[in-house]
Order: sequence, then structure tokens, then C-alpha cells
Amino acid sequence: MAAKTLEAVLKSKRAELLHIERDHDAIYYVQPESKILDNSNAAVTVAATPGTEPQPEASAKPESKPANSEPSQPPPQPQVGSEANAPIADQPVPVLDAILAIIAFKAKKPLGDISIQQSIKSLVAGKSTFQNELLGDLQKEFGNKIPDKAEEMSLKELASAVGSSGGSLGKCTQPFVARMFNSKMPGGFSLAQTRSTLQTSYGLGPLRQDALFLVALTMEPVSRLTSEAEASAWLSTVAQTYAARVGISYVVSLDSTGGAGRKGAVPAISSAEMQKIRQQEVAHIQQQIQVLARYAGIDLLDGTRSAGREKAVSAELQSELDQAKIELGDEFMTGVLPQFDARKARHFDSYWNWARQDAYEWIQQAIAMCSLDTIRDKHLDLCNATRVQRLKNCANAELLELLSGTAKVLRTSNNSMLEPVVQLVDTLHKACQQALENTPVYCELSAPMQPKTRISAKGDVSYTEIARKNEPTYAAFIERIQLAMLSDQVPPIHMSKQTSSGQWMYNREFTSVYFDGLSDIARQGVS
Repeated sequence: MAAKTLEAVLKSKRAELLHIERDHDAIYYVQPESKILDNSNAAVTVAATPGTEPQPEASAKPESKPANSEPSQPPPQPQVGSEANAPIADQPVPVLDAILAIIAFKAKKPLGDISIQQSIKSLVAGKSTFQNELLGDLQKEFGNKIPDKAEEMSLKELASAVGSSGGSLGKCTQPFVARMFNSKMPGGFSLAQTRSTLQTSYGLGPLRQDALFLVALTMEPVSRLTSEAEASAWLSTVAQTYAARVGISYVVSLDSTGGAGRKGAVPAISSAEMQKIRQQEVAHIQQQIQVLARYAGIDLLDGTRSAGREKAVSAELQSELDQAKIELGDEFMTGVLPQFDARKARHFDSYWNWARQDAYEWIQQAIAMCSLDTIRDKHLDLCNATRVQRLKNCANAELLELLSGTAKVLRTSNNSMLEPVVQLVDTLHKACQQALENTPVYCELSAPMQPKTRISAKGDVSYTEIARKNEPTYAAFIERIQLAMLSDQVPPIHMSKQTSSGQWMYNREFTSVYFDGLSDIARQGVS
């Protein structure tokens, strides 16, 4: 129907109808691979027939050359192929390079300013603290291979004395490199990502990467780089400096030459064109998202603004940390870091075992007292309320099982002298069983005291505290004070409230609330 309508409207003109699914390739201009190859060959040269050489196009005219001119040499081509793609031979980090890098990094000097004929003593110029710091770093890097009087040897002699090492970054340089990436590189430019770039783009193996990082230490940026572009430019400078020092050259990979030198290869679409197409697609999608967001009343830039503010705060804090590091040095900044490690924390949760041990010891003490015929009821009136409360707070099923089993054993002994012990065990079992339904609480179970002052005949004053009469517990002490309040007496301990005139007057309501809280602590306990 649509085709007939278009044919009637356009008449002599030709119109083609395309379907989004059936004619996908035509809509997006996707050509078959064979057609791309044919078009590419036609654009470069005219197809040659068998036995003949391909001729240039008719429009191309040969340039005239002076009679005395020499044949021009072809421009140098980038090295490609299997040899170019082969990685550079990996080599261990030389000991001398590690020594030079550590000294240059700590002295904040370029590598070129450090002579291998100089000694550490001459380099530090009499600064004994700096000398000891360098020797400590070298011992940390190479262990016991550092000889005595190392500060008096030239750096070349010191490297020979150390001999061979592990060939990679040591215990000193490895933290230096990690700290540099954490403090000076942008967030997305990690050490692992840098190693991958050095492997794929420069052909450097792990050991040569370590050697390059030693050079990078001496070229550390003054402040944190703000973007990955700056970090990539810095890495490129470091890579060129390293290549110049060790006498190597980086080769161009096969992919970056566009497949030069390959015969019969199928030409691919330019990566720049592909990138342009992707950018256009992303821009189109973003426009659609913005339209939908405006319709829904959503601010798409809210997160960006928040991230910008956070980034500004982070940059300010990082700048302050960098200034503190420059002022105080690496040793101080490392020394003040917290040492706590949650993985090494020990959790002392053996209360369940100690509760059983306390109950068993208490029962054994009671049995010993019964066997000596010295036990009295006053010793067993749950003679230590604090001890009972501790068992109640630690009560569990295993403790109840221990108490019930102990009671059964004591009853089967048919020993009348152990009857007080059986009563003690039964009372503990009942108290712990009730405590299982509640959370552990704190109870004030100490005996209330009162002051006592004596003046001797010689005039000597002595002060002591003695138990209060008729008030063996805090609960009894608080109860007596509450009774005094009921008779409209002002208790010795009370709460006051400031009046409008500024005077403090006894307040019955506040005092009642205060002693009610104390009564709860002494009787029920608080969690």
C-alpha cells in the first residue's frame, strides 16, 4: 500500500522502502567485506592483468627531474612484522640502578646529578641523619648484603660488593613506587594499569618495568596529576628517559601501522572513523536521556555537581597532605599511621566457659566447708550476691545442664551434710534459668557505707568508712530515704531546682525520679 502511494505521488521518480529489521545493512550503510576490498583496491591502483604491470591513472603526470639529480631514497618505514612485535628482552634490575634511584629519590635530585664515583658520605655532605637514613633504606632493599663502611665506598664499588639481587623491586623501592602512584597519579591511573600499558605499548617485561619505575621515582611529579592524559604524557616521558639510559628503542606494533607490508590483507575501517561513529551514537543516546529526564523532572547534573564539590574537597585535602609530607618527610608520615588491623583482633568471648568454672569452684568450696563441718546458713544465703549476679549474666543451656547434673549427683550420695550444698545448687539453677529470658544487667550490690571520724586524746584525727547499720544493701538504703520523703522530710541526698530569683530549692519531684532510678539499679538492674 505504501509503495503504491509513493509511486502515485512521485510518478517518474523512484523511491525505495526499507524495513528496520530486514534492511538493517542498507539503512546503516554496512557493505559486504568483499565490496569493501574491491573499493579499496580500486582507489589505490588499477587492477593489473596477468603478465602486465599496473599502470598509473591517466590523470597522473610524471614529474620532471633535473638531469644531475640523484635517485631519491625512499623514506624510512616503521619497523613492523614479527620482529617488531616481539617484546624487548627482559632483564633483571641492576643493583647499581636501584642504589642510584634510592639515593636520587631521597635526595630529590635527577639521576644525572648522582655520580657513581661518589660515595654516600660525600653525597650527604656531612648530614649524618640523612646518611643513616640512606643506609637504612639500602639495608632494607638488599638485606645483609650491604657491607660495613658502605658509606665510604663509591656507588660503583658498593654495587659490586652487593653483587646480584632479586632482579626486581625490593622491600624499600616497592613501597616508594606504590606510594607515588597513590599520591601523585589520578584515580583511574593505577599501578596495574600502568604495567599493562608498558607491556602492550612498549614491549617491556615485568623486570624492565621495575627498572623503569626506578627512573620514574626520580621524576615524581611535584603534585598530583589531575587527568589520565597528564599521567600518560608523564609515563611517556619516563619511558623515553629509561630507553635513553639503557640504550633500547621501542618498536611500532603491527596494528598501529595499519597493516603495512601485509599482502592480501583486507583493509579495515579507520579507527578514527569508528570512534567518530561511536561518539555520534553516544551523543544521540545522551540527547534522548536528557529529553526523558526533563520530562520526568530529574536533574542529571546533580551527581556531577556533587562529584565536582567532592573532587574539590579531595584536592584540597590532598594538597594539605602533600605539604605535610614535604615538611615532615616520609619517615614521619609512615610512622604516625595507625597500626590496628581488624584481621588481627582477638575476641575474648569465653564467658560461657568461665561461668561453668566459677559455678564448679563455688560448689567445690561449699562441699569442702561441709566436710569440715564449718558451714553455716549465713555462708549459703547465696553468700555472695555479686557472684550470683555474674553467673546469671553468663547463664546458658550448658551452665544449667552442669547445675542440674551436679544436684542429681549430690542427692544420690545420701549425705545429709551436703544438703546445704544441694540447696545452693538448686537456688543457682533457678536463678540462672530465670536469667535466660532476660538480657545481662548491672546491679549495684555493694554494701552502703557511712563515714566515721575519731579524734584521739592526743588530737589525732582518723577517718574510716563503716557499714551502715540496718542497711545491708543499697536497696535498703534507698528504701529508707524514700520513706523519709513520704514524711515530707528533706533527705540528706536530694535534687534541687533553680528558681526565677536564682536560688536553688529542694525539688521533691526530681528527687523522687532520681531515687526511683537508683532503686531500679539496686533491685532489677540496668542493661
